[in-house]
Amino acid sequence: MDTIINSNKNILILSVLSAVFVLLFPNFIWTEIVVLLIFLIITVLGEKTLLFIAIVSFLTLTSTININLRTVVQIFNGLVLSFLFFKKYGLEFRSYPKIPKEVGILIFFVFLSMTVATAFSHYVLLGIDQIIRTTLFFIIVYFIYSLVEDNSDIKLLLSTFVIVALIYTYTLLYGFAKENFDLIKLNLKQVDRVSNDYVNMNAIGSFFIIIIPMCLGYYLERKKGKLKLLLTIFLFITIVGLFISNSRAAFLGIFLGAIFILYNLNRKILKKVIIVLIVLIPILFINPISEYIDIYFRLQRVTTGRNIIWSVIFNIIKDNPILGVGPAATKFYLYPNLTYMIGSPQEQFLAFHYHEIEFGHAHNFYLFFWSDLGLLGLFTSLLLPFTYFKLGYISLKKYKKLNNEYYLLTLGLIAAGIGLFIRAFFEWGNLISFGTISLDLPFWVAFIMLIYLYNKATSKNNEVLTSEYEDK
Repeated sequence: MDTIINSNKNILILSVLSAVFVLLFPNFIWTEIVVLLIFLIITVLGEKTLLFIAIVSFLTLTSTININLRTVVQIFNGLVLSFLFFKKYGLEFRSYPKIPKEVGILIFFVFLSMTVATAFSHYVLLGIDQIIRTTLFFIIVYFIYSLVEDNSDIKLLLSTFVIVALIYTYTLLYGFAKENFDLIKLNLKQVDRVSNDYVNMNAIGSFFIIIIPMCLGYYLERKKGKLKLLLTIFLFITIVGLFISNSRAAFLGIFLGAIFILYNLNRKILKKVIIVLIVLIPILFINPISEYIDIYFRLQRVTTGRNIIWSVIFNIIKDNPILGVGPAATKFYLYPNLTYMIGSPQEQFLAFHYHEIEFGHAHNFYLFFWSDLGLLGLFTSLLLPFTYFKLGYISLKKYKKLNNEYYLLTLGLIAAGIGLFIRAFFEWGNLISFGTISLDLPFWVAFIMLIYLYNKATSKNNEVLTSEYEDK
């Protein structure tokens, strides 16, 4: 009886929330149908399915489909996560899950650097806007973190990554098919891509940096069986998606992450890979193979114009090295620090990026934080990988002899971190992008999994960490 009452309470609360939601957005009456479907799913699969739906929709229902739809999805997901959080913890602050001290320090410096830079910026309101959006983003991240309680929740987060990877790959294949599977057209679209793509190619590349290494460790350790077959198929699909995404930074990140995994799991295979690479490298310089490689990887444009942007960014940093110019304010300093003639190819290249994005023009995460947030920002950008790898190293050391499944997951998460933080030298987003959910959420969901593993590894409870992922 209590279960039925509690179930009805949940439905009543969600119904009220959905009714308020429809009143606020009368043009989206169809959301009632979606809400009813969600209720049906919850009845069959449980409330945690809402967490799965929220993460998947955050990452796949982008503003390029429909700006209003994106806004609706974000607000609805925010209400759903709030419902799940407060239903579980209420207003008893003492019961709220604590985050590791290292992560708390990191978050503190994120907001300290943004606040200080905003206070001394000529664009205070712009800075406040970034602080508010970043605050809302970390509230969402904390809600997700607080709902991860056991291994089944980790499985749920992993399943969201799998579904999103399949959706991304499908859209990439569809777009590639529309270009008649023409490699040159694909390359030109990548060079001259516009911001109204379904999902930015570089953002998809960063997502593959996370999911491929995480699956690779399990694939190498699994014996023959259904799971091995499924991992083989999934890795093949995502690697196809990676090739279509045409992101060189993603290739580099995944390659380095894979080396890390092979070094820890199977050094014999690593040696074979190195030998194969040594044999293949001379062949790659033979025509027409070299021509196709040049076309695909755009080797004639190794920096892809980043040297033009970096020269301007360095000028901005030189004039504002301590306090920066303010969150998202670097854009307004690009042309005053331009070292190229107006109308030149270099200026036109800069103009393209100037109009394409609102911030992150540095095309380098560390320079992006330095130019926007000053020395505190640069410190914060370096503190992020330090914190991530510290938690990863402690967890990896703990699980190496205790729990093989946790060990493999930790290994994959560290490899993903290696790829993302190396990629950060060539791209600005997908780590801390001032609260841009579609860009940053995959990394922070991965970070949540790493924190979960770290918390278990450092728990004072010395019970044996048994696996729930054994092959059947």
